[in-house]
Amino acid sequence: MPRLKEFAPELSKALTSIIDASLQQAKTPPDWKTSYVTAVPKTPSPDTLDETRSVSVTHMPSLLCESFVSEWAYTDLHPSFDQQQYGIIRSTSASHYLVNLLNYIYTNLGKRTIPMDFSKAFDFVDYTTVIKTTSATGFRECLVAWLADFLAERCQAAVCRVPCPQFCL
Repeated sequence: MPRLKEFAPELSKALTSIIDASLQQAKTPPDWKTSYVTAVPKTPSPDTLDETRSVSVTHMPSLLCESFVSEWAYTDLHPSFDQQQYGIIRSTSASHYLVNLLNYIYTNLGKRTIPMDFSKAFDFVDYTTVIKTTSATGFRECLVAWLADFLAERCQAAVCRVPCPQFCL
């Protein structure tokens, strides 16, 4: 990362050209579709995968392009956001959600509630649904095709950096 900042003036023109071409052609370079996943230990000596956290790293140009698309998506889609979705609305946080949740629990004490765990929910997202939804909710049409290509044929590569060989393939 320090090298990228050091050479930012020299790299910015080339990166701008690559990102512009990607967005205009609605194609993403194959390298941008690869995530490098590392198991980071939660405990000093993890014995199981439950004691690790998966951290996914992608290429810097991909992250830069994603930040532009994310900004445009937020601008386009913000009017249709459910105001109770604290995770996607700026200037809100998990704390806002927890206060609202506690208020709901206290208000409805005695009524039936069902706890749910969404920790792995994103792993099961149907990306065709994401594309249909973004198209139907006002996302810029010129970016829908780019997003479809960006989400298609993604892959992951495992990187073993923890001192626990039982987790390495």
